Amino acid sequence: GPDVSSSYWPSPYRVSWDVGRTLFNSSRIAVLNSFGVFHSSDNFTSVTSDYGTMLQRRLKLDPDGNFRVYSRNSVLEKWYVSWQAITNGCQVHGVCGANSTCAFDH
Repeated sequence: GPDVSSSYWPSPYRVSWDVGRTLFNSSRIAVLNSFGVFHSSDNFTSVTSDYGTMLQRRLKLDPDGNFRVYSRNSVLEKWYVSWQAITNGCQVHGVCGANSTCAFDH
């Protein structure tokens, strides 16, 4: 399959083949380990903000379209975001249409 360097298209106005994407399933594999390292078969690697600490973690595609890693604080027994693919919510692919306005308040 094509080389892919991230989980999102850089711009909704670019076509898939210009940014190394395919419209067909090419059976990609991704792994998140307990130390906070995310690695995919297209050589995209990222680490969580609490990298190195062995914690319970989960990878989730949230309803807002952003891909996040949640880590669990075992003392407080709460989950917190330790990594997210897109920091500016307005840049998540498909959130704002071509003729819309996006305001990001974080």
